[in-house]
Amino acid sequence: MPDSLPLAPFVNFLLVLGCIAYNLGTSSGTSVLEIVVAFEKASGKKIPIKLCPRRLGDATAVYASTEKAEKELGCKAKYGIAEMCRDQWKWASNNHGDTSQRLRL
Repeated sequence: MPDSLPLAPFVNFLLVLGCIAYNLGTSSGTSVLEIVVAFEKASGKKIPIKLCPRRLGDATAVYASTEKAEKELGCKAKYGIAEMCRDQWKWASNNHGDTSQRLRL
């Protein structure tokens, strides 16, 4: 979620709708810099970044358990951040401008 959006109202909205949220990650944290490096490798392009001091209130680390998804859905991630970035870049490159492939809610 973007920093400007509070998480609590989003979670409460899901609860009102009767939705259940699952973490489908790997239970391993990934830094923003690690994601940037993975996308640079996947895309073959340099991503310009500006390293800045941590802002007041920024979390130093955030992790989520995947145990609920594993138990209730039998779902466990097989791939890591490098594969995620590679596959996302490949999909985006092959579907640029193709509105039929966009998620419809």
